[in-house]
Amino acid sequence: MQRISTNCAIATCLAILLNALLASCGHSRWQDGAVSVWKVTDSDDDVRLTHPEHPDINGGTFELTSFELLESDTHLIAKAVFSSPVRAIRNVRLSEDRRGTIYPQTVEIYIDSSPEVGAIEALPDRNIHVTASEAWDQVLVMSSIRELNLPGLIYASHLIARGKTLIGVFEKEGVVSPIRGALVLVTASSPRGTGRIRLASTFKGICTDWNQMRCTLLGSGPPVLDATTTITGKRPVRLTYFGTAERPQPKTVPVVFSRGRLVGAAPVPSNRIEPGHIATIFDDAGVAVATAVVLSIVEDTASLEIIGDAEIKNAKAVAFQESDS
Repeated sequence: MQRISTNCAIATCLAILLNALLASCGHSRWQDGAVSVWKVTDSDDDVRLTHPEHPDINGGTFELTSFELLESDTHLIAKAVFSSPVRAIRNVRLSEDRRGTIYPQTVEIYIDSSPEVGAIEALPDRNIHVTASEAWDQVLVMSSIRELNLPGLIYASHLIARGKTLIGVFEKEGVVSPIRGALVLVTASSPRGTGRIRLASTFKGICTDWNQMRCTLLGSGPPVLDATTTITGKRPVRLTYFGTAERPQPKTVPVVFSRGRLVGAAPVPSNRIEPGHIATIFDDAGVAVATAVVLSIVEDTASLEIIGDAEIKNAKAVAFQESDS
């Protein structure tokens, strides 16, 4: 069982030693009284992309088989179980003059704690959007590379590998409660790039030195290998709601015109909708079919443009990302 960090500062190295000492214990303080709040199993053989050949990575490295979120008085514990044992990759080039050890998996848990407001777009480079009615408030990230500093992002204070399970421990004090719903994404860790994950490409990548430009995932669409929902790259994805929380019903505005990639909706509350806000397009069956960005608002009509490669037919209504002020 290992705990890993990627920084070489003295304070961080001391923290690594402390983590290693704690990892040798059969029971840790953060486990006391922890109860399961959500557990989900994932389909087999549904990894979307192919990772280049590497001695520490095989077909089951990114194959999520189950995920569980537990809660104690002081911590949240996330357990991601994969088809193959979690193996650290050593001597990875983290920068021009620094090498370290990382886990190949980055696991992200997008949580919805408050209705209506929140973010629709996932972290950078993921190319994933959730529906506007299920906007996420915070994202808990299990990664050896803790270099993103973004609103709502919380890194695990401890990262532990036990066989096929990767465990992330989060200080409960910084997490907004109650957690009503969640979405789990599995990506491939990268020491470089805007989002610190491997990108997807239509050519076979090479990972001899974990180079960001050459070490790419083979495939198309979002660079997400596995998830607790279906990822298509065209339609918005949905969270899973658990406990007593019900799936939020979208507050929609009728579509008044639809021409190619442009959509108009009215009447909109102009005091809460602004250009640049993200929205979800629904068809006449109530299915979320596309994500769009608000271009402008004239009087009570919003003009939007479709994001990505979504093909929309029978656009019926729009749900908007709203300001929380």
